[in-house]
Amino acid sequence: MIKIGFGLLGIGSVMETAGYFKLAEDLGLEYGWGADQTFSPSIYSLLTLSAHLTKHIKLGTSVTNPYSRHPVIHATSGAAIDELSGGRFILGLGAGEKSAIESLGIERPKTKQMLRESVEIIRRLLKGEKVTYDGELLSLSNVKLMFQPRRVFPIYVGARGPKTLQLAGEIGDGVLIDVCDPTEGKIAIAETNKGIEKAGKKPGETEIISAVSFAVDEDPEKAKNKVKWLAAVIAASVPQEVLDRHDISLSQIRALKEHLGKKGTHDIEPLVTKEMLETFTLAGSPRQCVARIETMERAGFSQIDLVIIDTVHENIQHQIKLLAEKILPHVK
Repeated sequence: MIKIGFGLLGIGSVMETAGYFKLAEDLGLEYGWGADQTFSPSIYSLLTLSAHLTKHIKLGTSVTNPYSRHPVIHATSGAAIDELSGGRFILGLGAGEKSAIESLGIERPKTKQMLRESVEIIRRLLKGEKVTYDGELLSLSNVKLMFQPRRVFPIYVGARGPKTLQLAGEIGDGVLIDVCDPTEGKIAIAETNKGIEKAGKKPGETEIISAVSFAVDEDPEKAKNKVKWLAAVIAASVPQEVLDRHDISLSQIRALKEHLGKKGTHDIEPLVTKEMLETFTLAGSPRQCVARIETMERAGFSQIDLVIIDTVHENIQHQIKLLAEKILPHVK
């Protein structure tokens, strides 16, 4: 049976956001994922507080990156949260958002190689090794942690393109894929499995997670309206082959891009088609969400991370409660 987690953008106060993890745990959710937004409160501060407030829910980053934080920092910060939480931390690591990283004056070269080297360094440090490393992008000289980590915590690699999906399957304990549609999910899983097979791992050994932009409401149109702006942003940036598979025309995308260039996402909702909404987001009534989750399970995902993109406190609380009370019982 598919596992259900939820995600948060983490753009509000740390206290408020950590409270959502506590609420989710109280309502029976097993996984909580916090986004590492470059200019939001530190994801590690958020998860530290969340570890203190909770007892059972697994806490993960979805996802952080090895450019704005050095892999050694991920090892030390993750190990600290893993200790505080009693072994509930998961490191979700990806290439990061290109524009945000480059706005810091940091170059973002060879993302796949950077992920490979970072994962290797983090695991060696967590094992207690003194690490000297001379990689293509990263180098360390006699680096050893000044404490003994509780364990080598799991590293889930965030991936999109075919080559990165293959790498994620090869080196990750899990793979985080931001895909909402079962057709796209099957394609992504097929690429991921190539990496899993290359590494000689057993079937089911690597968890494959669908991280979806999510909204739920008893009124399905209200839920869909919450995510239309994001469906527009995603649709305007995906490859043409994806658009072709879902009957999204070039003229529709041109209209989106023109509007986004002039007005941003303000009043963009009329330009968002049903096909865009269903391909790039998961939104609707609890019953509709359950049906979509079941299609993602059939596509081959072992967990679905429902990322609540709302920013209003009461709305986030309401959606967590609907997720726990009206969706979770029907997919377990």
